[in-house]
Amino acid sequence: MPADINKNGLALVGTCVGGAATTETTRELLEKAGFEDVRIELNDHIRELIRAWDPGKSEKVTDYIFSASIQAFKPALSM
Repeated sequence: MPADINKNGLALVGTCVGGAATTETTRELLEKAGFEDVRIELNDHIRELIRAWDPGKSEKVTDYIFSASIQAFKPALSM
């Protein structure tokens, strides 16, 4: 994440923006947990709300922080 977004670290963490996982990290974590067919769809309609959470008002914050709908399947364990 760029320094202009991280420079307000505590304020961003306090608003659940700082330290958020990227789409790719989220996908990797789900796959490591055994999920398959992971689909992550970004919810573009929430961009203005996310931009309002950034106390530094970075223009790039919505390139890194977003709302998403996630769908994944975990196969049944065979016994």
